[in-house]
Amino acid sequence: MPEHTRNDYTRHYIAEALFKLMEKKNFADITVTELTKRAGVGRVTFYRSFKDKESVIIDFFEKTKWDFVDEHAHPPRTAEEYRGVILSVMQTLLGYKRVMKLLLDAHLEWLYLDYLNKSFAANFEFNPATDNKFAPYAYAGMLFNVSLAWLRNDCAASVETVTDAIFDALFGARKPL
Repeated sequence: MPEHTRNDYTRHYIAEALFKLMEKKNFADITVTELTKRAGVGRVTFYRSFKDKESVIIDFFEKTKWDFVDEHAHPPRTAEEYRGVILSVMQTLLGYKRVMKLLLDAHLEWLYLDYLNKSFAANFEFNPATDNKFAPYAYAGMLFNVSLAWLRNDCAASVETVTDAIFDALFGARKPL
C-alpha cells in the first residue's frame, strides 16, 4: 500500500477515534495515549501527523474541504450555480452533523471559525473575486453563524431553507415567481 494512502487511513482512524471518545468524555480529558489506543496506532504515529488533538480536528476540516473541492471542480458562474454550491455545502455540513455537534458540545466552535476564516482568506488570495479585504471574513462569518444556528436547532430547518437564507443574503432577496 502506498505511504500516502496508509497515512490517509491513519489520519482517518485517529479522527474517528477522537470523535468516538468525545461522545463519552470531555475533550479536555481525552489523552493522546487513550486516543492512539482507540485508533490502534502508536504515539509516534500520532505525532508524525499531528501536534495535538486540535490538529486532528483541523485536519478533518481540511480533508472535508478537499473532498468538497474535488466534487466541485468548476467555479460557479451563475446565481443558480452559486445556489447549488451553497446547497452542497449545507448538505455536506448536515452529513457531518454528529461531528459538528460534538465540537459545539465541547465548546470548540472557535476551531471551525478559525478554519473558515483562513480558508476563505486563502481562497480570495488566489482567486480574487473582489479587492475588498474584509469580504472573505464576511463570507466565513455568515457560513459560521448560519451553520451554528442551524446545528444548535438540531438542523430542524430544511437544507433548502438554510441555503436560501445564505443565498438571499449574498445575492439579495429572491423575487417571487
